[in-house]
Amino acid sequence: MYGTRPGFYLLVGPNWKGEVPKGITKVFRSKTNSGVVGPRVFVDDTPKDKRAVQELVSQIDMYPLAEFDGKMKRHDWTKVSKFPGAESKEEVRWVFPDKFVDQLPTVLRDAPPLPGEEARYAEMLSVIEAANKDPALKQAITFWSLTLYNEQHFFEPNPINRYSIGTKNKDLKLGADGSLMIYVQPDEPNDPEQRANWLPSPRNKDFSLFMRAYWAEPAALDGSWTPPAVEKVK
Repeated sequence: MYGTRPGFYLLVGPNWKGEVPKGITKVFRSKTNSGVVGPRVFVDDTPKDKRAVQELVSQIDMYPLAEFDGKMKRHDWTKVSKFPGAESKEEVRWVFPDKFVDQLPTVLRDAPPLPGEEARYAEMLSVIEAANKDPALKQAITFWSLTLYNEQHFFEPNPINRYSIGTKNKDLKLGADGSLMIYVQPDEPNDPEQRANWLPSPRNKDFSLFMRAYWAEPAALDGSWTPPAVEKVK
């Protein structure tokens, strides 16, 4: 979709100093030693289209540089014997709340802050340090966020560079009863309080909203509480 040339791409870590073999189209250097690669192939939810797309999907693969020989490799993904969560109706747990505080510093060390993020990193680490000294505080900490993705499941460019809203937004305006109203719309609200709770959305395009909660209350885990419905106001 971005005019990328077909070919072989080499993904290396921040400290890799090896020799790039002949036949590599481009080298991408990651700023961290860990990461996630998520290929996307859009498909109709029909048996016919799922069969037809296998020719394309089989050409998507990732393997160690030592296995690179300049020839295309194919992988028959229909023969994958097991996929996480496929044998259970429960949602796969990628984040474990009871380990989040202990693991987050390791993740932050592996992903150095970008320019302008230093203060945010320092704030997070100071909170974790305080939580580690106080078991009651560690138990009480909660994080939540509401993130907006466009119809291609990417962040939607917007004038204030805000892609999610939640705990990190210290200027959120609460109602007199403690409630929170989030405004998801393409136009910037005129009201300053609404502007503080504004999550920019694309104009006349589909988008998705994802809510994430860490160390959620038991009611959110057992389903007795669910987020309020999104309401269209005009």
